[in-house]
Amino acid sequence: MIIVRISPIAHAADVAEGHRLALKVCRQCLGVTMHMKGFRKTIAQVFGGAAVLIAAVAAYFQFTQQQASHELLFMSEVSKGFEPSPPPALSGVPPQAAAVGYLKRTLGPAVTLNTNWFGLPGANLRQNADGSVTDIGGVPNHWNAHCSTVRGESGAFYGVAFGGGGYFEATFSWANPPTAGYQHTDGWPAWWATSVESERFNGVAPLPGGQNLEYDSYEAMNRTDNTEYNAGIIVWPQNFSNRNTGQSGSTHAPQGTDITKPHRVGFLWVPATASSKGYIKNYFDGVQVGQTYTWDHYAGGKAPNTRGEPTFSIIDVQHFRLWFGTGTKNPMTVYAVNVWQSTDANNMRVGVPLP
Repeated sequence: MIIVRISPIAHAADVAEGHRLALKVCRQCLGVTMHMKGFRKTIAQVFGGAAVLIAAVAAYFQFTQQQASHELLFMSEVSKGFEPSPPPALSGVPPQAAAVGYLKRTLGPAVTLNTNWFGLPGANLRQNADGSVTDIGGVPNHWNAHCSTVRGESGAFYGVAFGGGGYFEATFSWANPPTAGYQHTDGWPAWWATSVESERFNGVAPLPGGQNLEYDSYEAMNRTDNTEYNAGIIVWPQNFSNRNTGQSGSTHAPQGTDITKPHRVGFLWVPATASSKGYIKNYFDGVQVGQTYTWDHYAGGKAPNTRGEPTFSIIDVQHFRLWFGTGTKNPMTVYAVNVWQSTDANNMRVGVPLP
């Protein structure tokens, strides 16, 4: 085996030159001199007479920020094949998801009605030519439960509900930002999640105490400032929320944000372990904003902040169905929704394939 180190190589043209050099060595099969970082190695005649030509050549290039170098690896036996280069970095994974090992996309980016998103009966939803979905708003309820990753609210389960943590991000815009005197009448722009265990699906058991942790990633409820929104937790039916832990859900997009243009709103959920706290962090266009909510490991409690159930820990044993919806004053268009997790194994999935 011969190793040639060429340093530095930092672009595709140099990589191509390395391949050309390798082929030249094979064709000549003669004594070759190659330089290796300060010392010289001479390859004597590799074969003679009618000997079989050199069997295989493999190239292995590795580039890191610490060492701008590549290695050409020449193997002498066909049976050994060649050493593959390391897999490239996954593209499209948000940094905050990658940092905690959430590298698998389990939903998205498409938002397609009756395929991976489902409107409740009566919802005023429109699939647009560009693939986005617009909720005209107001129906079938005023709490913005209009379109979800799970179909219906009872009977046979169909769709996807997410367990075990993940990074959840929606790209959306909404119309008619509030002005002085503005009043919500039948809803407001919202991107949120609830426990599927709180519904009446066949074979889906309720959580202890009938609990349902709702996470509101985005609720545009401010009547005068469209850069302020609520991002907070509430556990039903106990009505235990982030206010009980002394944390305001008030969150702000950067001043000057035009919410009538698409923006990315996400939340990162990392479950607790026996030795580390669980948490939720909020993001607006990839920048962390608002509160970080934390909790300790769940141990079988029946109500939040009681024995066996530190604050919001019930989240770690439930499964989120995702929602969006709005009121008629503020039609909301959702362009993409992505979920990144470490695995799909902790999810409830029926009828909706992985992306």
